[in-house]
Amino acid sequence: MFGTTEVMPGQYPVKRLGYHKGVHFDEVVTDLALRRNTGKFYPGIKTAEAVFIDRETLGKVDAFANLKAGLLVIGAGDSPYNEHETPSRGEVAGHCAATLAAGLHGFLEDKNWKRLLEETRRMDRTPQEFEGNVPGHVANIMKVMVEMGAEDHEVFNWATKAAEAMQIKAENFFDGAMQEFEKVAQTQHLHLYTNQPVRLAIIRADEQVFTSVAFRKKFDAALALKSDGTIFFGTRKGGPIPLATVGEMFRRLAVWNLRACKQAVPRAYEEPGAKLPDDVGPLHLWREAIGILNKDVALKLTQRQVISIVQDSLLWDPRPAKRHNERKDRPQREERKVIEKVKSAAAGFSNTPAIVESEPEVAAADAAPVQTDAPATVAEPAQLESAPAPETVPVA
Repeated sequence: MFGTTEVMPGQYPVKRLGYHKGVHFDEVVTDLALRRNTGKFYPGIKTAEAVFIDRETLGKVDAFANLKAGLLVIGAGDSPYNEHETPSRGEVAGHCAATLAAGLHGFLEDKNWKRLLEETRRMDRTPQEFEGNVPGHVANIMKVMVEMGAEDHEVFNWATKAAEAMQIKAENFFDGAMQEFEKVAQTQHLHLYTNQPVRLAIIRADEQVFTSVAFRKKFDAALALKSDGTIFFGTRKGGPIPLATVGEMFRRLAVWNLRACKQAVPRAYEEPGAKLPDDVGPLHLWREAIGILNKDVALKLTQRQVISIVQDSLLWDPRPAKRHNERKDRPQREERKVIEKVKSAAAGFSNTPAIVESEPEVAAADAAPVQTDAPATVAEPAQLESAPAPETVPVA
């Protein structure tokens, strides 16, 4: 929408793209993205000239009137590619010009653009929180070039080449990760306590992109084991693994790591299903994404131990089965007490020893199930050499 006017694909050819002087990096990425992805919507945009207009003048122009004249305004005025407040709407929170353009034209989630768009948005909207905000970032170099008196077209052309290289690198990196995935990951076919099948990817690599690849391949969960001893456990959005299961996994990992560090384990942490703080040692329970994050400090557990804890936790039954059985058995126990009293009284009137009949069914009922949070197959490195490894299936 240009103001209140809707524009149809192919309706208006574009000969020029207009930017304010002292152009920003998000507008450079917008230019690159629109030229690459909107050729049918804006005929001629791929070869359109970039022009630079002072802010005050550009802020007052009618974006739709200029579009009809062949000028597409970016990042200013009443343009749909301006995230700031315009005469027809308020500010679009959480977006920069590039992500706004990508969202309007349907390539915001495109794997070839997502990484560059997200970095651009963070650098533009929350630079103080963005870990990539370093002096050598393209956006910062652009500002220095402007301060040193470089012409707008010079800054723009240099930044465009840099943005193009970043986009190609991100595209090749993801495609390469898709091909490398089966070399660094193994598939395990497991089940939840409900017998719901679960596909778990065990990834031995440091690059976070392999976790994204796992979810793109429809894995239900991914366990990343990094070379520095840290881990990451994530679940697929909308998948079958509930927060309660991941919470129990978090509890077990936290307890076992505390023990390995020879630290005291609070009694409350020992109970299966116990609610722990979201941060215990280097581990964080990521409730929003139903996952587990590991801060910079490595765990004191072996990779085999971590895998075993994850496997056993997925099988954990959160239902209070033990308390349910105890209530169910209470009437039978009361009945047994009465029977024993009757038999004891009868034995007192006899000269022969009383014979107590065995009651296997009752004895079985007395054996309340014991639930343990210890991993079924946790072993030390020396023992692991002879222990059978869990069955794994290479990723197809």
